[in-house]
Amino acid sequence: FPVTILILVEKYPELLRDYGGDPKVTCLSWGLECSDSWYKILDDLFGYLTSHMNRQLYVRYSAEYREKNKDVFEYSFNPPKIILDQVKSKYACLRVYYHTDFEEIPEDIYQNLDLPNFYKTMEWYNDRIDSAISYAEYLSRRTCEVTGKEGKVYSGGWWTVLCDEALS
Repeated sequence: FPVTILILVEKYPELLRDYGGDPKVTCLSWGLECSDSWYKILDDLFGYLTSHMNRQLYVRYSAEYREKNKDVFEYSFNPPKIILDQVKSKYACLRVYYHTDFEEIPEDIYQNLDLPNFYKTMEWYNDRIDSAISYAEYLSRRTCEVTGKEGKVYSGGWWTVLCDEALS
C-alpha cells in the first residue's frame, strides 16, 4: 500500500478501525481503494470527522424536568463514533461509506430529555458528517489522481481525473 495511505491508518485508528480486517465483515479489508494523490483530501476529511466525533453534544432536558430541577438545563453526551466501512474511487470520484456506533443514553436520562431537541441535535451531527463527505467527494472530482493537481474527469473505459501534466 502507498506510504501516505498507511500514514492515514496510523493517524486515524478510530475511523479506520476495520482496516485490513476480515473481508467477510468489512470492505476495508482491501484498504483504501483510491489514488494516493487524494491523500490531502482524505487527511482533511478524516481530521474533521475525528474532531467532530470527539466533541461533546448537548441536549436540553424537557420543560417538565427543568421545572422540577431548576439547576439542571442540559445533558452532555458523547456523540456516535464514526466507523468507515469503505473508502474507494468510483467513476473518478471518491466514495466514503460509514456507519455510526452510538453509546446508548441511560433510560432514566433519556426519558427526561427534550426529545425534539435531541433528534434535532442528532440530525445536525449526521448532516455535518454527510456534508463533509460530500465536499471531499466534490474535491476529488477536481483533483488529478496521478499528481494531486487540479484536473478534470476523463471517461472512455475507466473514468479518471487527470491534469494536463498527467496526460502528457
